[in-house]
Amino acid sequence: MRRITRSSSLSLTLFDTEYDDFIESRVLIGIDPATGDLIFQSRNIDKARIYGADIRYDQDLSAWHPSMQGWMLNLAAYWAEGDNRQADQPLNSIAPPQTVLGLSWVSADGAWDFSANGTFTAAKKDSDIDQTDGERFATPSWETVDFTTGWRPSGRLELRAGIFNLGDKTYWRWLDVANMEADEPMIALLSRPGRSYSVTARFTF
Repeated sequence: MRRITRSSSLSLTLFDTEYDDFIESRVLIGIDPATGDLIFQSRNIDKARIYGADIRYDQDLSAWHPSMQGWMLNLAAYWAEGDNRQADQPLNSIAPPQTVLGLSWVSADGAWDFSANGTFTAAKKDSDIDQTDGERFATPSWETVDFTTGWRPSGRLELRAGIFNLGDKTYWRWLDVANMEADEPMIALLSRPGRSYSVTARFTF
């Protein structure tokens, strides 16, 4: 479903797909006894099903009130489930539900801009993990907030600054650790960056 007006757009996608000979990438199959390295390979699954929903919404807030000129609201959300019908187990290649909410502003002359973005991700539930070959690390839920701003004092110069993961949250993206056993020492190293800052300048000749 898609709806577009002069000030907003909305799209909603529902999907339910059956697969024959589904190929799942980077499946953990064991540990190399000589080096201790984890061994991954792609595997073929006779029958699989992936279903879920994806929604996106963009709104020009000046349509709600003239004082909101230059402000935009953005929303994106995703949810999916996957089943290995051959083994009657979940597919480990499916990320947990996630919502991204953004608010942005651009000045009338285009010289200034600002954005705030929040990312909210659900925990990976044990019931959604295939743990046939060993207990997996189930990622907890996490939320991050980022702020960025920019200034263009001339047509050739642009200055930008940002603060990322404002709350200094320790978190993992499921697909980074989906094939890791719960006691794998590498897990701590695969957490995403904590609070960080960025300042850049770009000059166009």
